[in-house]
Amino acid sequence: MNVQLRGVLSDICGESGLAIIGAILQGQRDPLKMAALAHRRVKASREQLAQALVGDYRSEHLFVLQMAYELYQVYQQKISRCEQELAAALERLPDRVNLQERPLAAKPKGKKLDPDLRLNLYRKLGVDLTAIESIGTTVALTVATEVGPDLGAFRPRGTSVPG
Repeated sequence: MNVQLRGVLSDICGESGLAIIGAILQGQRDPLKMAALAHRRVKASREQLAQALVGDYRSEHLFVLQMAYELYQVYQQKISRCEQELAAALERLPDRVNLQERPLAAKPKGKKLDPDLRLNLYRKLGVDLTAIESIGTTVALTVATEVGPDLGAFRPRGTSVPG
């Protein structure tokens, strides 16, 4: 379609990219209206976004975009289902920390975290992996499923991990 969305958005599967793609698929062709859908955090100006959205909206291109968008949605559903299954498996593990004795610290600033999953990970692992920079609840859950609930092998010298 010669739309240059990747040039102005760092993540076309993010909030802004998906909003714009959705608008295209719903028939929107006005670049300024589509540019207005971008989140305020997007670094590109509205004019840059609008310029990137001038394209060739032929039916065959739109068909391919629709198919790709639908596949993306299916994969997102499958990923969500896997995360639900992992969270259920996590719930079956024994608790390694008593929340009354050692409550979970406040959420690290600037992170979007699933609060329930974060709390469960803390209860089951005995440490808050989300306190580590760049580790969110999904990565922490992946670590737990890959290495198990005993993180003792990773403790720094001279410290102990509960459990």
